Amino acid sequence: MLHLHLLVQPLPPQNLEVQNSSGDFFLTWTAAEGSQGLGNALEYEVTFKREWESWEKDASRLLSNTTRCHLSHLVPGSRYVARVRARAQQAKGFSGPFSEWSTDVSWETPEGQEPIQPRNLRCLFNGVNLLMCSWEVKKVITTSVIFGLFFRATPASAEEECSPVYEKALPHIPYVVQSCTIPVSNISSQSRYHVSVRTKAEEKLIEAYKNILSPLLLPVMLPVLIITLLIIASLSYKYFLRRKKLWEEKIPNPSKSLLIQSYLEKVNLGNWVTNSQLDFKYNLAEKMDQPSFLQVVDR
Repeated sequence: MLHLHLLVQPLPPQNLEVQNSSGDFFLTWTAAEGSQGLGNALEYEVTFKREWESWEKDASRLLSNTTRCHLSHLVPGSRYVARVRARAQQAKGFSGPFSEWSTDVSWETPEGQEPIQPRNLRCLFNGVNLLMCSWEVKKVITTSVIFGLFFRATPASAEEECSPVYEKALPHIPYVVQSCTIPVSNISSQSRYHVSVRTKAEEKLIEAYKNILSPLLLPVMLPVLIITLLIIASLSYKYFLRRKKLWEEKIPNPSKSLLIQSYLEKVNLGNWVTNSQLDFKYNLAEKMDQPSFLQVVDR
């Protein structure tokens, strides 16, 4: 035997909308068609988060006998996403699981009046000995402004600075998350920490006259700089020519080489011997062609 009132799973809520009233945001919805028979027996779970966050880090609220929710503690300049689901109340004699989630609705909060100031300061105690705090800072100012986390363990104690501060970039938005962990030594249900984030005092003294070039010096410095560069260029050119001349002098000169001169003398001598032999053979041939005087006499 099945008891239907113990197996109720409503349909998802419908017509989810976000309304802005004088800077306050309200989420409204209606019960799904077919679920009106449950009347005021429905309770709703509302969850919302910033668009880039995971649903595991969402803010959740459980509401009864209403289809309207005030969305508070929103971070300025952020885009949010919300959704709702319904369940039959056990207090009304029903039981069963939640419905499926409704379709998401998104909206954007206006930018704060002081966008350069840190935002969304959160602190969570781990229940043992650590108070973990985080806040968000505009990415463009992190290179010029340093923020620190300051705390007091008791109203009468001296203010301390938390260290070290870690930084993590956030996806798709112009902010970074900075965080720091405060050690907790005195644990009691009455412990109250005063925590704040503010800019740190600069530790480096910057003297303007030592770091900024006066406009009056520019007309004088510019010609001096140009002349200096011309002198350097001229000296560099002369140095290059001198090095080139020394390099050329180190190259062997064939006309002064003893080996080359010896070779040329041998070549000339060989040519002279050859020419002498040719002249001797030519004269001898001419002589052989002439009639011999001794031969005529013998005849």
